Amino acid sequence: MSARQATILCLASYVKGHEFIRECKRLGCRVLLLTVEKHKEADWPRESIDERYLMPDLMRREDVIHAVSYLARTESIDRIVPLDEFDLEMASTLREHLRIPGMGETTVRYFRDKLAMRMRARERGVPVPEFVAIVNYDRIREYLATVPPPWVLKPRFSASAIGIRKLDRAEQLWPILDELGDRQSFHLLERFIPGDVYHVDSIVTEGDVRFAEAHGYVNPPFDVYHGGGLFATSTLDVGSAEERSLTALNADVGLWTCNGNPNQDWSIVDQGNGWFSLRNRSSGTCLDNCLVQEEVSFGC
Repeated sequence: MSARQATILCLASYVKGHEFIRECKRLGCRVLLLTVEKHKEADWPRESIDERYLMPDLMRREDVIHAVSYLARTESIDRIVPLDEFDLEMASTLREHLRIPGMGETTVRYFRDKLAMRMRARERGVPVPEFVAIVNYDRIREYLATVPPPWVLKPRFSASAIGIRKLDRAEQLWPILDELGDRQSFHLLERFIPGDVYHVDSIVTEGDVRFAEAHGYVNPPFDVYHGGGLFATSTLDVGSAEERSLTALNADVGLWTCNGNPNQDWSIVDQGNGWFSLRNRSSGTCLDNCLVQEEVSFGC
C-alpha cells in the first residue's frame, strides 16, 4: 500500500465494530461505512467515519456490487472489512470483483461454509463427525445406512445453531429435503455427537497464530437454541490440559492462511473419541463485545 492515506470500506449488516472503526481513524485511515437503512440512526462512532452510505440490505449480490463499483469511481478503496460474520461473503465477493487484497470467496468458505470447514479439517487429519453433503442421493442413502443416528441437518452458512434439525430416523430426512427444494444443496447431514463444546479465539497474521485463547460454553449452543437456557462462555485456565490441547489443535488445523480473528469451535466427547472439530468461523456471535488486550505487536 502506498504512502497516501488508506481508505477502508466497512460493511455492516449489524451495529458492530465501533472500536475497529475508531482504531482505523486513529491510524490515519479514511473510513467509509456501508450499512443498511434500518441502522441509519444507530449509535455509530460518527466522529471516526468520513462517509456513510445506506442500502436496503447487503445480501443482494448484484445490487451491492453495482453500488460499491459506482462508489469506487471516486473513492480509491484499499481494503474491504466486514464488521460481522454475515458480511464475510459479500466482502469477499467485492474484493474479487474489484481485485482488492484480502480473502477471496474460496478462502472465506473455510470460515462460513460448514461443508468446506469439515472437508478441510478431515484432509488435515483433524477428527470430525461423519458427514455427507446434501447433493447426491445415492451417497446420502449409503450414509444413512452406515452411520448410526441421531443426525443433524445443518444449513451450511447459518451462524450458531440456527436452522439445525435433529433426526432420529432415515425416513424423517426425505420430506424435509422435498420441503427445501432447490435449497437442499445448501445443507449437510452430520452425525450428532453430544459433548461439551469449546471455542478458541485467535488473531492470525500471515498464517501465523499470534494470539489464541480457549473458552468453554456453559451449555452447548444447540441445546440453548432448541431448548432454552443460558448462552454463556468462560475462559479456560491457561496451562490446563484442555486449554493446551485446544490451542495446539487450533494451531495445527491448517486453516490459517490469511490475516484475521477466526474462531474455531470444538467438541469433546466422553466415549474416548477425543476432540472433534465442529466449525470454524469469523467471530460474530456477540462475543466480540469482549475486548482482550495483549501486549503483542501484530503486522498489518
